[in-house]
Amino acid sequence: MGGDQERVEIHLLAHPDDDQTEARRLLTEQLATFDAGKARCFLASDRDHLLAVIEAGFGDFYDFNRVARNLLVSRLHAELSSRSCRISEIVTEEHSASQSSSLLPTKGHLEASGQVCIVSFPASLGQKAWNGMVGGGQLNFACVWTGDNTSPTSEWYDPWVMNVDEAAKRGMTLLVYGHSDHPEENQFRHLSPLWGEQKYRLGAGQQAEVKHMNEKGIQYKVFALGTGFTGTGFTGDALKRAASDGPIVL
Repeated sequence: MGGDQERVEIHLLAHPDDDQTEARRLLTEQLATFDAGKARCFLASDRDHLLAVIEAGFGDFYDFNRVARNLLVSRLHAELSSRSCRISEIVTEEHSASQSSSLLPTKGHLEASGQVCIVSFPASLGQKAWNGMVGGGQLNFACVWTGDNTSPTSEWYDPWVMNVDEAAKRGMTLLVYGHSDHPEENQFRHLSPLWGEQKYRLGAGQQAEVKHMNEKGIQYKVFALGTGFTGTGFTGDALKRAASDGPIVL
């Protein structure tokens, strides 16, 4: 239908009195289930014209919805990552490192274009590292955070299990991330095909996640990131080349 997808921009609009985090969460969910067939216009003739253009360019709504969902969600994540990086930099200047390492709430994201899914990520690496890993919009992630370390398992673990099951069902390559060279402890080690032996830490929540996958026979790969990681634009193929095969022996 012409045009350049790179020109698509996402502008987040919410009433200033609304909970901005909740507004972003709702928008992400809405974009992930976007359906052009449900579009409504003031004039019925405008709607008919809109749907006719889509059918002419894509043949049916299934392909258009798939392209639109991936494009909109990837742009949204890029925008949120950019905002989060700016916020993280400000927080780092004003607060201690322990305060700035907390992660923003997320319920996972399985609509990226690639076939790689992050199933476990160390919260100790902080928001900036997380933004650097997923900010390119090419990686799926099953990770669920509520923003509250005391949340019951029904709010983070159970949804995570559902995300992992769905990612495995779709045939995605699952990745577990450890915190390499952690300043306090490094209980595990793996041999990266690219970087050799790495020692790393898994938090308590991560160990529960790994335990579940081990017990269910879910296959995954292992990768480690060091303190201070801020890279971006990672692709699934690059990560798979650097990761070793699981399982992790707990």
